[in-house]
Amino acid sequence: MKNQVWTRLFAALLLCCVVLLGACTAEKADENSNPTDLSQQQQQSASFTLKITHADGTEVTNDYTFEGEVTLGAYLQDKGIIAGDEGEFGLYIKTVDGETLDYETDGKYWALYVNGEYATVGADSLALEDGASYQLKAE
Repeated sequence: MKNQVWTRLFAALLLCCVVLLGACTAEKADENSNPTDLSQQQQQSASFTLKITHADGTEVTNDYTFEGEVTLGAYLQDKGIIAGDEGEFGLYIKTVDGETLDYETDGKYWALYVNGEYATVGADSLALEDGASYQLKAE
């Protein structure tokens, strides 16, 4: 009878150890597959291409890198590449690469293209994407 008690106690203890070991292993696997350190995720840089077509037809193309989530408008303003006015629909880009256009005065404006397609949102609402191609074109 004494042996049966010790055998059951040992079996229960062994079962607890197996369950705990399995839980620890599963938690470690989750940590390795889904990094939770946001600073580590944001340190991964990405890149995009920006082509500027001036009113006289000259073109300037450059590659840029960025980290984290940022909009095209915020990035380009921060780098001093664009400037404009805030309006009811967001940022109205007036100056690109030192050239100012204003539809009200000269009938020209800066058109925004994403991967060759006319953008459906403004630069300040457009999240940068790794590998994307953006164009600001005088039209």
